[in-house]
Amino acid sequence: MKLNFDHDAKLNSRRFSDCELGHLGAARLINVFNSPSDPVFAKATAEKALTKLEAQLIDQDYLVANKISLADFAIYSYVAHAPEGDVSLAPYPNVRRWLTNIEGLRGFVAMPATKAGLVA
Repeated sequence: MKLNFDHDAKLNSRRFSDCELGHLGAARLINVFNSPSDPVFAKATAEKALTKLEAQLIDQDYLVANKISLADFAIYSYVAHAPEGDVSLAPYPNVRRWLTNIEGLRGFVAMPATKAGLVA
């Protein structure tokens, strides 16, 4: 597997890692670790971010230049574990396909799931 490290890939990678996807983690923290964050805000913001991600993945298998990149790895766990924060991935078929693409990579090892939220 060869990662995409060109300049445009770095810019696009930053766009995804800095956007609202951090709220996917916040929603999970609320359920898994009883974080004092606002669950309604975290879930709404996570769903907004997933909607953007869904649109980005309409015609491509990965986030940047249709090649596996650091951007994919940077946000994979946040997205894959969104259901632990009560954020369903059901409305996002392109996001689910993207997760499957990453999970199918040679040597892939998933972060263990926590029995919280929608996976409890």
